[in-house]
Amino acid sequence: MLRLCALLLLPPLAVLADTAVEVLTPRFRVVTRMSAETALQAADHLERAYASLQALGVRPPVFGYEPIPVLLVPDQERLETLFPSAIAIHGSARGFFLTGGDRDYIILAWDPPETARAALAHEYVHWLFRDQSRPLWHREGLAEYLSRSIPLNDGASFGAPVPVFLQELQNEDWIPLPRLLAANHQAEMVSRPTFYAQCWLIVHRHAAIVGAGEAWRYENLERRLSSEDLADWEARLRAHFEDLLSQPPPPTTAGFETLDRASFAMRPLAEWEWPVHVADVRRVFSPPPSGATKRETSGPASTALDREDFTSEPRAWEMAEAELRRLEDAYPERPEPSEILGALQMDRYDYADAERTLARAVANGSSNPRTHHRYALLLLRPVEGKQDAQRRRAALALQHADQALTRQPGEPSYLLTRAQALGLLGEWAAAADGLAGLALHPEWRERADKEFEVLALRRRQHAMSVPQPRIDPAEPGLEPGFLKTEPPLLARPLPVVRKETWPPPGTVLLYGHIVKVECGAGEKLVTVKTPRWNMRLRERADAPAALHDAPKGWRSLPCDARGWEVNVVYRPIRDDRSVRGELVAVVF
Repeated sequence: MLRLCALLLLPPLAVLADTAVEVLTPRFRVVTRMSAETALQAADHLERAYASLQALGVRPPVFGYEPIPVLLVPDQERLETLFPSAIAIHGSARGFFLTGGDRDYIILAWDPPETARAALAHEYVHWLFRDQSRPLWHREGLAEYLSRSIPLNDGASFGAPVPVFLQELQNEDWIPLPRLLAANHQAEMVSRPTFYAQCWLIVHRHAAIVGAGEAWRYENLERRLSSEDLADWEARLRAHFEDLLSQPPPPTTAGFETLDRASFAMRPLAEWEWPVHVADVRRVFSPPPSGATKRETSGPASTALDREDFTSEPRAWEMAEAELRRLEDAYPERPEPSEILGALQMDRYDYADAERTLARAVANGSSNPRTHHRYALLLLRPVEGKQDAQRRRAALALQHADQALTRQPGEPSYLLTRAQALGLLGEWAAAADGLAGLALHPEWRERADKEFEVLALRRRQHAMSVPQPRIDPAEPGLEPGFLKTEPPLLARPLPVVRKETWPPPGTVLLYGHIVKVECGAGEKLVTVKTPRWNMRLRERADAPAALHDAPKGWRSLPCDARGWEVNVVYRPIRDDRSVRGELVAVVF
C-alpha cells in the first residue's frame, strides 16, 4: 500500500471544522475552507481517478513537478464571489480547470456532493489532455467518458451507459453532427442539454470499437471521421444509442490497489494561505497586457474561462495585487505573498517592480524553484551601467538558476537560464555543456541550436575585444587583426546523442500524425501535426521516403494519407522557410 509521510499527525476532524485545511497526496493538494472530511473525500476521488486511468492504460505525458492544486468551495454562489463577475462563470458551470504559464489549478463548487466525484475526475481528465488543438467535442466527450467510471472495491469499470445522458438523447432534439463537430466554447449549442451527451456518445462508440484504453487517442478517431460520410456517422451513432438502450455492452473493468486515506497528509492552513491561493488563481486568470499572447483555459461540464471576458472592474489582477500587498504588510516574514506578487508583476511586464518583489521573496527564504528562476531571469536583463555590474548580476542569476535546478532537476527552462548566465560570465565551455544538456530534450533542440549560435557569436566578440599583439605584415597568409591569436571557439558543437544507429546521422525523429499530403510535380508536401506545432516536410520524387510497417500495398505515401499516427524521420533544411526538412522515412 502506497504511503506518504504525514506533514503532521492527523488532527481530529472536529478541530479542523472551522478552519481552512490542506490534504496532500502524492499527486494532488486539496485546499478548502470546507470540512476536513470533504477535503479527504475530494483527495480520495482524485487519487482513484488517477489510479483507474493508469490501470486502464491511459498514460499521457506527465506535467509539472508538484501536486496539482485543487481549490474547493461550497457552492456556485461562493465560487462567483471569489472571482470577478467578468470571469462570466455561468450558472451551469460547477468547476473548471485552468492552465497557467507555470501552475495549473482545478477549482470546483462542491454542490451537489453526490456528483462531485465525477466532476473532479472530469477536470482531472482535462488536466491530463490539455492539448487545446483537439476539438471541443473530443475534449468534453473524453472527459465525460473517462470521468463516468463506476468505482469498485478494487478498481473501476468504464463504458456503462449514463442514465442522464440516455434520457437527454431520448427526449431532446440532437444537434446536427456538422455543427457539433465545429463547436467552440462560445457556441450557443454548448448550453443545450444534448451537447455533452452527444460528445459522450461519440467517444463511447469509438471506445466500443477500439477499446476503452485507446479511446483517448484523438488521431485514430479523426482518421475514422475523415474516412466516413457524416450522414453515415450520424446514422451509426443513433444505432449505437439504440443498442445502449436495449442491449448495452459489458463495461471494461480496470483493477487497481486503492490508496489508503491514512496515507494522506492533512494540516490546518495558516491564515494567510487561503487568500494566497485565491490571489494566485486570479493572477492566472489575469489577461495579459495589450499585444501579449492569450492563454487558453479548459472548462468542465462546464464553461471555459475566456480571458477576453475581462472587461468590467475590478479586474482579476487588480484584486490579486491589492490582496497580495495586504498580505505582504501583514506577514512580512512570509515569502509566499511576494512570490505570487512578483509573478503577477512579471506577467504584466513590470520588470523593475518584479525584481524588487522577488528579491524580498528569496531574502525571506523562498524554496519555490519558479521564484528563483524568475529572479534569475530578471537579473539577466540588460541594465545601464558598467560591465562589472552586469557580471555581478549574472553571477547572482547563476546562483538562483542553480537553486531552481536543485529543487527541480532537469527542467529545460532552468537549464537554458543557467547556460545564458554562464555565457554572460564568459564561461564558454560550461555554457556549451549546459546547452548540450538542453538539447537532450527533443522539443528544446532547436532553441539550443539558436542559443549555441548566440554563444559562439559572443565568444568571437569577446576575442575581438581582447588587445591583440602586433603581427608582422610580411608574414604570409595572415591578415591583420585578431585571427592569429583568437582562442579556439567552443571546444565542440552540440553533441548528437544516439543510443542506436536509428535514425540515420543528420536526421531528426519526431512523433505526430499526418494532417495532409499535397501531391505536386516532382514532390509531395507532407504536413505533420506534432504535440507542439505543425510542420511541413518535402518528399522528392527522386528520393522517396522509406515506409516502415505501412498499410498493405503502400509503396509511397498516397495523396489521401490523412490522420495516420506516425513517427517521421526528416533531414532539417535551414535555408528554405517553406518546409522544415526532407522526409527520409515514415514509421507507422
